[in-house]
Amino acid sequence: MIKIFFRILFALAISFMTMQCAKGTNGISLAGKYADRLTMQHDISDKYWNLSYPGTGSCERQVLNFDRNAGFATYVEGVTNCPNPGKYGKVFFESESADLHWFCTFLSGKATASEVEEDAERPQSVSPSLGGCNGSAWGKLTPIDANLTLNGDFTDNWSSTHKFTNTLWTTSGCTYAIIFYDTTNGFFLYQQQGDASCYAANNYKFGKVFWAVSSANKLYYCQLLYDKASYLTVANDTSKPGYTNPASSGCGGFSWTQLIR
Repeated sequence: MIKIFFRILFALAISFMTMQCAKGTNGISLAGKYADRLTMQHDISDKYWNLSYPGTGSCERQVLNFDRNAGFATYVEGVTNCPNPGKYGKVFFESESADLHWFCTFLSGKATASEVEEDAERPQSVSPSLGGCNGSAWGKLTPIDANLTLNGDFTDNWSSTHKFTNTLWTTSGCTYAIIFYDTTNGFFLYQQQGDASCYAANNYKFGKVFWAVSSANKLYYCQLLYDKASYLTVANDTSKPGYTNPASSGCGGFSWTQLIR
């Protein structure tokens, strides 16, 4: 009976140590520069967790407590480009691999540091890709590389589909060759191709598309320039859309178009 009791204690101790080591390993691996599925860039260290919004600049967030074993960081937001200037928040993180991490901004916009430091509630992380973070899926972080951060498949708020690669944008049966892109400033230059579903009058003409993330954490794009005969016309154009409220305005007198993965 005593032997069985000690065997159970030993098994529990090993299980506890394994869980703690796993958490530590996961936490230690989260540092550096990453992009999320909304194309925002995250610059993460023990001292800061800064966000860079395409086209509008960076929000500096000073880390108050980076607990790698428990998998969370508390922070205070700066003033410039931050949705909650001077307010406090708490972000949780889990690591699936060295190159894939999940994050959940569980608390934000709090008036005092104690509100986030003393809150013991945690988000659910059993299936982060499906939910658990304030009613939504967790955010996905992958290391920043030279690729277009828009890469992937989307549906817009008009039910049209979009596919982006480093070299092509395909939507509604029409293909646009991506000639240049700037991930930091959130835009790309394209040349429309001559597919049957393309608007024939604009075949092989040039345009410029911007993308941005709203304060409500929604991804939008704006085709600000199109049907230009010269590549230099779009390359040298310095006009920009309005970023304040993309859901209703800012894109040549119209709203931006939302992209949903």
